[in-house]
Amino acid sequence: MFTIVISEKGGAERRETFDKTEINVGRVQGNDLILGKGNVSKHHARLLSRDGRFVVTDLKSTNGTYVNGRKIAQATVVRDGDKIYVGDFVLRLESVEASASAGAGTPSDADESPSKAPPRLNPTARLSPPTAAMTASRPSASPSSSAPPPMPGPVRVAPSRIPGPPRVPQRTEPKVGIASVSVAGGRASSVPPPSMPPPLRSSPPAPSRSTPPPPPVRSSAPPPPPAPAPQTRIVPPKTAGETARQADLISVIDRVARGQDLSVLDRDPVVPPELASRLEVVVREQVTAMQRESALSDDCDVEQLQRDVLRELIGLGPFETLLSDDTVVDAYLSNYGRLLAERMGGQIVSVPPSFSGNAAVARAVLRLAHQSGQPKRDGEDIIERRLPGGTQMWAFGPPTASDWAVALRKPKRVELSLAELVRAGALSKSIATFLEACVTAYVNILVVGLGTAPVAGMLSALASAVPAGERIIVLQDAESIGVAQALSIPLTLSDPGAQAPRCIRAASRFGADRLLVASLAGETGAATIDAIGEGTEGVMAGMGAPSLRHALSRLTSHVALSRPGASIDAAREAIAGAFDVLVEVAKPDGRVRVLRVAEVVGTDDRGIASRDLFVYRPDAAGAAGEAAYVVTGTSPRFSADVVARGGRIDPAMFRRK
Repeated sequence: MFTIVISEKGGAERRETFDKTEINVGRVQGNDLILGKGNVSKHHARLLSRDGRFVVTDLKSTNGTYVNGRKIAQATVVRDGDKIYVGDFVLRLESVEASASAGAGTPSDADESPSKAPPRLNPTARLSPPTAAMTASRPSASPSSSAPPPMPGPVRVAPSRIPGPPRVPQRTEPKVGIASVSVAGGRASSVPPPSMPPPLRSSPPAPSRSTPPPPPVRSSAPPPPPAPAPQTRIVPPKTAGETARQADLISVIDRVARGQDLSVLDRDPVVPPELASRLEVVVREQVTAMQRESALSDDCDVEQLQRDVLRELIGLGPFETLLSDDTVVDAYLSNYGRLLAERMGGQIVSVPPSFSGNAAVARAVLRLAHQSGQPKRDGEDIIERRLPGGTQMWAFGPPTASDWAVALRKPKRVELSLAELVRAGALSKSIATFLEACVTAYVNILVVGLGTAPVAGMLSALASAVPAGERIIVLQDAESIGVAQALSIPLTLSDPGAQAPRCIRAASRFGADRLLVASLAGETGAATIDAIGEGTEGVMAGMGAPSLRHALSRLTSHVALSRPGASIDAAREAIAGAFDVLVEVAKPDGRVRVLRVAEVVGTDDRGIASRDLFVYRPDAAGAAGEAAYVVTGTSPRFSADVVARGGRIDPAMFRRK
C-alpha cells in the first residue's frame, strides 16, 4: 500500500491511496490513476512499489515523464519526496509509514519548505560491513570530507554522505604520519576548536625584527625516508545503467510473483526441480511480454536479465558469481539495492544488479546457511557460517537490522618467505638470518600482531625456513596460511573452540617435526602450552593482540582458566617456559613491519619478562630498510643452543654499530 500526492498547476492538492504494487497513469479510462489533461498521454507512465522503493517507467508518452526536473528514458528508482512530473501534474510517492506521519502536519507546508523535509540520503553511502575488516572512503577535494558535520546550526548534508553523531571535543595527541584536522563551523582547520585546549608543547619565541633568525642546523645524517601515503579505498557511485538494470529485475520479479506462489522458496532452501523448470518458462514469457510492451529499459540485455532473475529465484543471486570469482576477496551488501565487492589490490567495484528486495536476500542467506552444513534456525537474525571453500559469511537481518546486511570474506592464502619480507622492508637481513637460525634449531616462536594478514604472513615466512623433508602440521580455522612444504598437513577447524585441543594433542603425538598454530585464542592457547610442556618443539604460533604485553596477558588468562585451581603465577611460568622468541608485527606506516624481536627471560612481579633484541626505528639514520632496524646490544641466552642444533648465528649481528 502506498499513497500518491497529486498537485496540479492552479489546482488543489489531493491524495490517493493504492492497495496494489503496480499502477498505470494516463488520461483515459482503464488507468489506475487518471489525469484528465491534454498534455497527458493515454497511457503515460507506470509506477511500481516494492519494499518501500518505487520504480517509474515512461510508456513512450508524447511529452515525456520527468523526475526532479529531469526527463527519464528508462526505468528509474524514486524515493519518498521525489517529484514526478506528468504533464501539468506533479506526483509525490509516499510509503505507508511516510503517509501516516504526513497526516499529522500540513502537506503543503512540507512540500514548500525544503528545510522541514528530511534530507534524502544516497544509498551508496550506506555501506557498513559487520566486521572491522573493510571500511571505504570517498574522494574529496577537502580534507574534512571524512569528518562528520557538527550538530549546532543548519548544516547542508551532501547527498552522498550520512551525517554522523556530534563530535565531542577531546584532547588527543596527533598520530605520527596522520594529519590532525578538526572541524569548526563546518570548515576544515588545522587549529583545534576553542573548546579543545591546545597541546602542551613548548615553542621557541618568535624572533624580533632587529634580531636575525638563527641559521638552520645542518645534520650530516640523511633524513628518514618519507612514509608512503595511505591508500584510499574509493566506493564507486551507482550508475544510471546499474539503476536501470535493477529496476528491470524488480519489474520482472514482481510480475512473476503475481502469477506464481513463491512462498515455498522462503521456507525451503532446496528448490524442487519441477518448480525450477516451471519458473524458467514463466520468466522467459514475462521478459518477452515486457519487451513487447516496451516496459524494459532501452539498453536492456534480455538474455542477461533472464539469467539474473533465475539466479535470484532459484540460486544465490549475485552472490553466486562473486563466490566463483577468484579475483574477489570480500563482498558487502548494506541493503538489497547496493552490493559492493573488493578485488585483489583493494579496488572496490559495484555489482549490478543487486537483489530485488529483502525477501530475495533472506532466501540467499537461507541457501548459503544450508550449504554450510548448519541450516538457518527459525528466528535467527544474526548468522555466522563458514561456507565450503573457507568463505566466511556474516548476515544481519530484521529485527536486529532494518534491512538485510551480508558480508562475505574469502580466505586469503598467504604464502611468503623471509627473503620476500626483507625485500618488502618488513624486516632486516639480520632479523631474517636470526629467525631462520631459530627455526632450524627448533626454537618455539610466538608471533603477535593486530589483524590476521600480518600474523599469517610472518608465520608463513617462518614455515618457509623449515628444512625440506620435515613434516609440518598447520592448524588453523581457515585455509589462509600457505606453506611451501610438500610434507605439510593442513588441519582446518570448523569449530576451533571444540576441535583445537583434540587436534593439538593428536598432532603432538603424530610425530610431526613442526607444529604451526595460526591463533592461540581460547582453549587453543592452553592446549598448545600443554603440548610444548610434554616435549613438542619447533612450534610456530600466532596471536591477535595490539602488543606483546596484551598478548602475553591474554594468553596467561586462557591458560589459567583452562586449568582449574592453577594460579596466575603458574600460568606465567608455563608460558615463559614454552616460548623462546617473541615477534611483534604491525602496520605503523601502512606497511607490514616487524616492530620488535625479543627473547623470553622469565617472570617477574609485572608478568612475563622479555628483552628486546631488534627494534624498529623509523627515525634511525642511514639507508632505508636495514637502517630502520637497530640492535639493542643484547645477545640471546640460547645462542649456544641454537649453534649446537645447526643454526648459524654470528655474535657480531647483536653488537651495536
